[in-house]
Amino acid sequence: MKKVPEASLFLLPVGYAGDPHREEIDTLCQRCAKSTKSSLVYPMCCQNKEEVMDWCKRYISFGIQ
Repeated sequence: MKKVPEASLFLLPVGYAGDPHREEIDTLCQRCAKSTKSSLVYPMCCQNKEEVMDWCKRYISFGIQ
C-alpha cells in the first residue's frame, strides 16, 4: 500500500459527504478560494473549520442585495 503524504490529506474536502447540498458547498468554497487567492480557504471551507464556510458566504455575497 502506497503511503499518502500527510499534507495531501489536508487538501481533501471531507466532512460533508452525503450532504444533499454538497455541490453548492463545493461551488461556494471554490469561488471563495479563487476570490481570496488562498490555498487554505478551500479545504477549510469544505470542512467548515473555524466557521470558514460561514465567512465565505458573507465574503462572496458582500455588496449583493
